[in-house]
Amino acid sequence: KRITLKDISHLTYQFSVLMEARISIVDGLRSIAEQEGNPRLRNVLMDVARQIEAGSSVSGAMSPHRAIFGEMYIEMLRSAEATGNMTSMLASLAEMLDRQYEMNKNIKGALMYPACVIGALTMAVTFLLIFVIPKFAAMFASRNMALPVPTQMLVMLSAFLRAYWYFIVGGGVGGVVLLRRAGRNPRTMRRIDTWLHSIPYLREVLRGLAVSRFAHVFGLSLQSGICMLDALEMAGSASGRPLMIQDTEKM
Repeated sequence: KRITLKDISHLTYQFSVLMEARISIVDGLRSIAEQEGNPRLRNVLMDVARQIEAGSSVSGAMSPHRAIFGEMYIEMLRSAEATGNMTSMLASLAEMLDRQYEMNKNIKGALMYPACVIGALTMAVTFLLIFVIPKFAAMFASRNMALPVPTQMLVMLSAFLRAYWYFIVGGGVGGVVLLRRAGRNPRTMRRIDTWLHSIPYLREVLRGLAVSRFAHVFGLSLQSGICMLDALEMAGSASGRPLMIQDTEKM
């Protein structure tokens, strides 16, 4: 079962409450693991508790699970351990993760309606082109009717879809694979981000989200005792925008 941002936020909040109640870290983590409904996260918490009981620090025990907690999460905990403000840092992290989860949920909710409409329209047009248009085309051909140019183009598009549908499906799958690979290339992602920022309305939305996340993580990093350079790097990465990451590297 996938571990979501909401799971990490809820875990961090429970952890901060147990730390504030002065319950030992190992007992607190095991108590949270016993009540956790996600089996994968439960196993992770039990493993972290075992490593801490064996003498490892909290950040060190979580380091093997960076793919789940994230680089920023672990580095903030490491700084909080060095400065002794683990309880307040966990509470701030829980608040930040919960705010980030709500923001992501609102964005997905706003995009759900247009995505459903576009998907339904695409399916309807595809059905018409593959199953309905060919019957009309056969009827027109049997009567030797002179068709207008737009109708001829529609018939040709229908014939193309019926004859070469596997190329279109393969191209769509290949496009998804290429986009995923492009996401691993920083230079390509910066080009895509530059193109997105050239769209008038979308540019303001992306910039506002990136600056808000950058400022919040930057302040939280400095509060936890992380040095200025590391805080800038972490805040830039947390913004999620390649252009802002590039700007923070220059800074």
